[in-house]
Amino acid sequence: MTAKRIPAATIRRVWADTSLTVPQAAAVLGVHHGTLARWVKLLDLPLRKRGIRSSIPDGDATFAALWLAGVKGECLSDHYGLHVDSLRQIARRNGLPKRQGGWGVGITLDQYRRMQRGAAA
Repeated sequence: MTAKRIPAATIRRVWADTSLTVPQAAAVLGVHHGTLARWVKLLDLPLRKRGIRSSIPDGDATFAALWLAGVKGECLSDHYGLHVDSLRQIARRNGLPKRQGGWGVGITLDQYRRMQRGAAA
């Protein structure tokens, strides 16, 4: 099998697109993800963050408002489709305060929405 020649600029451009996972970036280039990893190392490109990407972007105002209002962890978990531990990590990463009294304490999402409607009226 012959080696595939792809310009370094193309590799850099695809690697810089952080919306692509490593396997997706490799597929765009038509190579195995291990090959792409080797090229990235040879080109001295920055490493990608490991782990699963959060479905809640950093600095999300809606999540921060819900968290600060004291919406229960279970309600947030159902709303975002994430485990409560993931929500805690996202809150910490965004500089939000720790919860006091545990996850069962707080208001429901419906109560929060009613409060918001009442404040707007």
